[in-house]
Amino acid sequence: MATIPSAARVQSIERRVATLHSRDTVTKALYDVLIDAIDFGPRDLPRPEDREWLRGAVAVPLQEATEVALQSLVWNVAETFERAPDRIRDRFDRSFEGEELGWE
Repeated sequence: MATIPSAARVQSIERRVATLHSRDTVTKALYDVLIDAIDFGPRDLPRPEDREWLRGAVAVPLQEATEVALQSLVWNVAETFERAPDRIRDRFDRSFEGEELGWE
């Protein structure tokens, strides 16, 4: 049975996982998957403006998929910590105490 993770734990993990760098990395990876699945090359779309339109058309779905992927990752990791042994979960929580106040 799934356990609902604490909001503080979710936020703590999200601050570390859902960074601009990770968003960029995930988006690039998803774009690579898309390129493997859909040929954007001149053989299938001989007109450069058609290829450019297609690249632009997938930009929003890529951003949305990135957000969903990162949120899913954050939630699943937080849920995993809920099931972690107390010594691990407590250490994780203590290591990030006060970070919402800017403490390091």
